[in-house]
Amino acid sequence: MLNITTETETTSKFEDDYRIVKQKSEKEKILYVGMIEDYFSAIPILSELNVAKEDETLYLSINSDGGELYTALSIVMAIKRTKAKVIALCDVAASAATIITLACDEVWVTPLTEFMVHSVTSGSYGNTKDNKILAQHQEKYFTDIMIDCYKGFLTKEEVKTIVDNGDTLWMYGDLLIEKLNTWAKQNSKKVKVY
Repeated sequence: MLNITTETETTSKFEDDYRIVKQKSEKEKILYVGMIEDYFSAIPILSELNVAKEDETLYLSINSDGGELYTALSIVMAIKRTKAKVIALCDVAASAATIITLACDEVWVTPLTEFMVHSVTSGSYGNTKDNKILAQHQEKYFTDIMIDCYKGFLTKEEVKTIVDNGDTLWMYGDLLIEKLNTWAKQNSKKVKVY
């Protein structure tokens, strides 16, 4: 289960994966993103994104091996809707965490920041006909998600290879920074290497 806690002047509770910590200033907050689990556990981070004002900055400190795609998509949509500026402070972003990172207005990385992108892992149950229909739908749907979320970061050929062959791409250092700079240029975003 995904828990969110708030750090106050007098207490410091840190629980599982998403955490909201004390404000950096009146207009800035840091939100921690770890393992991405079910939608209901993400409601506090979604709420922060939904109520943020235009003159605020939210920093998403991302150190995540990914998780539930649909929860990540909800966070991506909330980032796109928020009036606040959203900056990803990225240590490790794997799987679903990469699409959250790339939804942000700015991405801050170090040469040791690591990204991992792979095809969606899913399962289904039911009768054979329904499973075949679902598999066909998911292949197209997940390909479209990847093309949209990784626009400017991955080429359509890279997406096709990942989806068709089940390839996994690991990257850090110069390759990641080069891909992020290309992504930033094509999407009017910013990258900071520190």
